[in-house]
This record gives sequence, structure tokens and C-alpha cells, in this order.
Amino acid sequence: RLADLLVEREVIYAEDVEKIFGPRAKTEKQLAEEKAAAEKAEAENEAKNAKPEKAEAEEAKEEAKPKAKKTDKTETKSEEEAK
Repeated sequence: RLADLLVEREVIYAEDVEKIFGPRAKTEKQLAEEKAAAEKAEAENEAKNAKPEKAEAEEAKEEAKPKAKKTDKTETKSEEEAK
């Protein structure tokens, strides 16, 4: 098939070779790079998902703390002196 194509056109392109033989096998380096990229993306997604959970945990802590009683000590010195 490759020979027929060469006789017919004299010039063949990478797409033609890929159609005949299939895609090129990936090298070890390419496989390692793809794996590292996938792991990095997964770690970033986990970090994004962990942030809301962490914020929720902190909010729950704040709600669990006993709230201080508010006292009405808003009078200023001049108001106290006027009494």
C-alpha cells in the first residue's frame, strides 16, 4: 500500500503514513510526561475540592464556640457624667 502511494504521488505526508501504519508508539519520555501532567491535574483538583471542606470545618468550629454575652456598655463618659 505504501509502495502504491509512492508510485502514485512521489511524496507522502505524515498523515498518509499514519493511515497506513497507525499512530506512532509513544516513547517512555512521552508516557512519563503525560503521567506527570495527569497527576498534577489530579492534585490541583483535590486541592480545589479540599478548600471548601476546610472552610466548612472552620465555620463549624466557630459556630460551636460559645458566644460571649453582649453587654450594653455603649454609653460614653460624657453620658455617664451627665447622669
